[in-house]
Amino acid sequence: MRELKTAMKDSQLANLFPGLSFSEDSATYQGVTQPIAGATAVVDSAGALSRRPTLTRVAVGTVLAGAVGAIGGALLQKKEDGREVFILIDGTQAAWAVPVKPDELGDATRFTALFNTAAKQAAAAASEEPAADAPAHAPASVPAAAGSTIAEQLSQLSTLHAAGALSDDEFARAKAAALRNL
Repeated sequence: MRELKTAMKDSQLANLFPGLSFSEDSATYQGVTQPIAGATAVVDSAGALSRRPTLTRVAVGTVLAGAVGAIGGALLQKKEDGREVFILIDGTQAAWAVPVKPDELGDATRFTALFNTAAKQAAAAASEEPAADAPAHAPASVPAAAGSTIAEQLSQLSTLHAAGALSDDEFARAKAAALRNL
């Protein structure tokens, strides 16, 4: 957990997404707090980059090079970024969709990797502590990945790998192990 706190502090990701933060035992968004154990975070996007010709480019091409310039100006299309990016957090008490600027996609990916690591560590710590009201015959722990699909596991591994939390070898071994469990 100490490494996680250091990584979170050093990365400056804690203040990048307004209203969203987490600690070793809870997550908070817009003043609503819930336990981090059992929560998952992913980055999702909708929309696309598109290109379109503009009248300005056609006109400038025409002025500079006549008819050939008009064709060239029409071919030099303007890019429009219609993407919407979100950090999606699914917790035990609430689900949040946190808007992210498209140019912060890398930071959002690193944030979700750190978040998911903290959530796994919190779940592991919670499973090691016997509940005060649990009967003596209750199982000591429940696997953190219980009920998760192979797609969710692979997505989480990919997020951790992209964020640099897993080396290429670690990623390949974990991916192979997940696929063997099909």
